[in-house]
Amino acid sequence: MESIREQRTSLWQTSQLRAMELRNINGETLTNLGVWIEDNYGYIVNAANAPWNQNLERLLHKWRIDTLYIGDPVASIFEDVSKEKDGLSDEEEGLLRASSVYAHIYQATVDFYERYKGKRVIDLSEIGTIIRDMIDIIDHDRRFALRFNDFDLVREDYFIAHAVETTMLSLVVGKSLRLVPHRLMYLGISSFLHEIGLLHMPEDLMDENRILNDKEKDILSKHTILGYNILKPLGLDREIMLGVLQHHERRDGTGYTEGLSGDEISLFAKIIGVTCSYHAQIFERNFKRAKSGHSSLVDLLNNLNSKYDPSILKILVQELSIFPLGSGVELSDGSLGIIMDVDPTDPRHPTAQILVDTLGNATDGTDSIRIGGYITVKSVLSTQELQELKSKAGLRF
Repeated sequence: MESIREQRTSLWQTSQLRAMELRNINGETLTNLGVWIEDNYGYIVNAANAPWNQNLERLLHKWRIDTLYIGDPVASIFEDVSKEKDGLSDEEEGLLRASSVYAHIYQATVDFYERYKGKRVIDLSEIGTIIRDMIDIIDHDRRFALRFNDFDLVREDYFIAHAVETTMLSLVVGKSLRLVPHRLMYLGISSFLHEIGLLHMPEDLMDENRILNDKEKDILSKHTILGYNILKPLGLDREIMLGVLQHHERRDGTGYTEGLSGDEISLFAKIIGVTCSYHAQIFERNFKRAKSGHSSLVDLLNNLNSKYDPSILKILVQELSIFPLGSGVELSDGSLGIIMDVDPTDPRHPTAQILVDTLGNATDGTDSIRIGGYITVKSVLSTQELQELKSKAGLRF
C-alpha cells in the first residue's frame, strides 16, 4: 500500500478555482460551475445550486462579500486518475479516485494536528478547507467515498483516521437531514474536533497496545470536557461546542459526562455519537480486530432503543445499507460479490458486483445484481475472506 504522506499535495492548490468579482457573476455562471463563498470565519460554503437573483446578490453585498470562487475543487484529482485508468475496471477506477482525494484529506488532517500539538493553535480556515474537500468528494463520488477500508492506503494513525472518517460519515448524515450549508459546515467542524481533548491526556492512556482499567477509563472520559474547554475561547457556535461536549452521551442516560438522555442531547452530539461508534468498530486497532460494516451496524441496531437516536441511526443505515458499500457477501445462489451501490430510499436491496459465479469461477467483474426477490444475502464475508475474494478476482483494491 502507498503511504498517504507520499501522495500529499494541497487539493485546493491544485484545483481550478479562480476568484471572480461579484459584479461579474451571473445566473449562467452559477448554474454551470461550482461557486464558493468565503465568509468572515474563513469557511467556504458551496453555493453552486443557489438560484441567482437580486435577493441573493443583495444579501451578498449586505454580508460584504464581493468575491466568489469559481471552479471544481476535485477536478484536478479526477483528471490525474483518468490518466492512470488504463487496465482498471470501473470499480477500481472509482476507488482510486476516492482514495486519492482521501489521501489529501488525511494528510491535511495530520498537518493540522501536528501544528496544534506544537503550537496549540487552531486554524478554523484550515479546518474549513478540509471539510469542503470532504463535502466535494461525497458530492462527486459518494459511491466510493465512504469505502475507507478498501482504499489502497496505509492509515497509520487511528486518531487521524477517526477524525477524518467520523467527520465524513457525519457529513453524509447531515446532508441527508438537509442541513443548510453553514450548519453542515458547523457539524463538520464539531466532528473533526470532537476528540481533541484526547491529545491532552497522559500518553500512557493513549497506548493502543493494552486495554485500560476502570480508573484509567474514567480519566479518559474527561476528554469531552477538556475538548470543550480548549475550544471555548474561540467563540465557536453553540452547536459545535455541544457536539464536542456531549458526543459520548447516550439516549438512555448511561453515557458521559453529564448522564444526559433523550432530547437533552444536542443534534450534533447524537450524530457524532452514532458515527463515532460505528467507525470505532470498523477500524483495525492493536487491541481490537475490526468488525465488518455489516456487523458494526447490527451491533448499533441492537442498542437502538437504549444507546442511539433511532432517527440518526436509521439515516446511517439508509446511506450505507445494512450491507455497507464494499462489504463482501455470499448470495443465496452461491455466487460471491461485493456491495457496490445502494439506494438510500431502499437500503435493504443494494447492488452487488459479482466476482465469483455460481460455479465458483472468477468473473470479469462486469456483472452485477440487485439483491432482493429470489436473490438474498446468505452470509457476510469476514475481512480475510473478502481479501481472498479480491485476490481471486484479480482486484487491485
